[in-house]
Amino acid sequence: MRIFGTIGKQQSSSLLQSATELYWNMEKNVPISKGQWGKPYFNTMPYRQFNLSHSGNITICALDSSPVGIDVQKLRSTRTKFLDQICSAEERQWLLGFKDNQTAFALFWALKESQCKYTGRGITRPISQIEIPLPKALPLSEQWETMMLNGLFFSICTCQNGMISVCGECAPTHPIQWID
Repeated sequence: MRIFGTIGKQQSSSLLQSATELYWNMEKNVPISKGQWGKPYFNTMPYRQFNLSHSGNITICALDSSPVGIDVQKLRSTRTKFLDQICSAEERQWLLGFKDNQTAFALFWALKESQCKYTGRGITRPISQIEIPLPKALPLSEQWETMMLNGLFFSICTCQNGMISVCGECAPTHPIQWID
């Protein structure tokens, strides 16, 4: 699995094109279709999987040979009154255990989204029922920290005032490759 990212105004489609050309030496403009719940895929290459996310000025792309989900979340203020609606009791306790609730919530949401995007189903059930691993500490660098839950790898790291989570059948093998 490889992860590519860009900071600025580059569109997701441009990042995907650059990343697939660099990593897989793919031609430009390979046809993309969408699954039943909207997850994009290369309809002529089922062995080439990808997923995209953007938040603020950060765009991120995961490439793998098996299903993958990725999410990036910029840090923003958190309203704790909504936690009961979106968290299990364990998740709420975990979130409230950090002084830096903006970073903790960004990581929490990125973990949930990456798991949903891995399945290709999106958020089709109550958010509190989407199982994610809860790290003991918040990541402090762009180096991947990996956890497992139910046979899936969840890799997390920080980036440019945000948090990234990638969910898949393997963990990223390299740091994020930033593309201008």
